[in-house]
Amino acid sequence: MEDTLEKILAKVEKIDSIEGRLDQMDSKFDEVAQRVDQMDSRFDKVDQRLERMDSRFDKVDQRFELIDNSFKQVNKDISHIKSQQKENTAILRALEHAGEIHKAELDNLNTNVAKLSGKTERVQSRAEAALNNSAINRLDIVELQRKN
Repeated sequence: MEDTLEKILAKVEKIDSIEGRLDQMDSKFDEVAQRVDQMDSRFDKVDQRLERMDSRFDKVDQRFELIDNSFKQVNKDISHIKSQQKENTAILRALEHAGEIHKAELDNLNTNVAKLSGKTERVQSRAEAALNNSAINRLDIVELQRKN
């Protein structure tokens, strides 16, 4: 019986030892569970940060889209301005050409007026000479009539 008692005591000690080990394992599992909970909390924080970053990136994307649309509008405006500038340049060149033609015609007209003025002066000079000759001839006729 002592032998059985010893065996029972040995088994109880083993059971106590096993229970101690189980308690240690439970404690370690509790520590592991706490660590897992802490990691979950950290992952939740990381997820929140990533969600905020996603939100910020969405805002940045929206801003870039606005900027892109603005650049597209600016490019359209520049294209319109370039075509208008080409048209204005063509009109300006046509006006310059017309101005040059008008200047040439005016210069030609001035030359013709100067020529006519010179001819008119010569005609006037000859007419005055003819008038003077006519007056002298009349005087001569009158003097001859007196003498006769």
